[in-house]
Amino acid sequence: GGTFEGDTYVPAGRSCFVSVLEPAEMMRVLSGGWTVVAGKSNAFMTYMALANALQPGLLLHTDLRVTAEKVGLVDIIWEPEGQTGGSAATSPPGFSPAHVSTLTLASLGGGGEEGTLRAKRGLAADQYASLLAAADRGGHGAVRLTFVLCKYWTGGAALAKAIGRVRSGSSPWSLAALSLYTQVGLAYDYCGMNMWCDERQDLLKLGPAPMKDAFLAELRAFLREADAALCGGGGAGGGGGGLPLPCTVFVGTLTALPHYWSFERIAAINAAVRDEVPRAAAALPPTAALSLRVADVYGLGLSRPDEVLEGHMSPLLHLWLAWGLLNALPQARALLRLAGCPEEASFAPACKAVVGGASTVRMGCEDCGCAFYDRVCATDSFECRDFECAQFRPCRFERRGPHATAAEGGERGEGGEGG
Repeated sequence: GGTFEGDTYVPAGRSCFVSVLEPAEMMRVLSGGWTVVAGKSNAFMTYMALANALQPGLLLHTDLRVTAEKVGLVDIIWEPEGQTGGSAATSPPGFSPAHVSTLTLASLGGGGEEGTLRAKRGLAADQYASLLAAADRGGHGAVRLTFVLCKYWTGGAALAKAIGRVRSGSSPWSLAALSLYTQVGLAYDYCGMNMWCDERQDLLKLGPAPMKDAFLAELRAFLREADAALCGGGGAGGGGGGLPLPCTVFVGTLTALPHYWSFERIAAINAAVRDEVPRAAAALPPTAALSLRVADVYGLGLSRPDEVLEGHMSPLLHLWLAWGLLNALPQARALLRLAGCPEEASFAPACKAVVGGASTVRMGCEDCGCAFYDRVCATDSFECRDFECAQFRPCRFERRGPHATAAEGGERGEGGEGG
């Protein structure tokens, strides 16, 4: 948890702030690495915020409505300039996009209604591995950013096994530093309480206590699979000898506010994450390649409840989450300066859910409209929501503080969505 001073997040118990990263600095941290985000709507919006911060507007003009099941997998690869044919004007400094692919939820599962159900349940490891291995681009210093929709830890465990298989083969990503950010859990609540659960009849109507037990058992199975397969077998079961590269797994708590109808059950899920992930991390031997960490997404949202719209964080909050994850990566320690005391960020209104107590959605401020999103929804209005509209807008931010440029008094960046 923490607090906000204006637009700047201040982690609890810290004398210095989170390092606010410009696109070039984010690419330095991510260079030579593969970052995977797995979860549902809020996780996808964290992914979008990071992708659009790295390359402004990259995902703002594609129908990626996660609530309308238009998102199953998104895969982006940037290569250092010189390894690709050209560079877009908005490309990250020194990099060019070499690969961008998207799959709807149905396509991820093989097509049709049954494909959608398969993707919601989670695919088999060999199916995930086949999809992930298809993106065979990636030279020295390349950056890969992948999103996979994942509602349950059973799918997360299969995904971890699949990533391990890709990294153990001849893929260009076999020697990449790996970061996996997961935010999974809300589907257990919906399913256990008899809501939106056509894909997991075994969880239907379980009730709060058995639902939490199922969540915990499947979270533990995911953590065991991450230990065994994700990072080359260097965890508690492998007795060391894992890949000599950073391999970090973040497990995010769920976004919720106390007035939510399901807050008590979500709080129980979050408590299980806070208990179980550190317990699994403590069991890893000193030689383990794997690092396990909790990402306190709940605390971040609670620190700015006005920036949580219909259960989804604003782009402002998603960028702070992305910066926090990047700050925490082992490979960042040798690359990033120490965060300023304070180092601050300010955000344009289009990054925010609320300005002056009023919603910014379709407000008259610069970039606050949702033109592309509204055009898509005019022809297909299924699950079109204001919180998602808020993500399909350019999000411009400015870094301030001891590391801002002397000439301008700040450094400008541009990001994308949140959730």
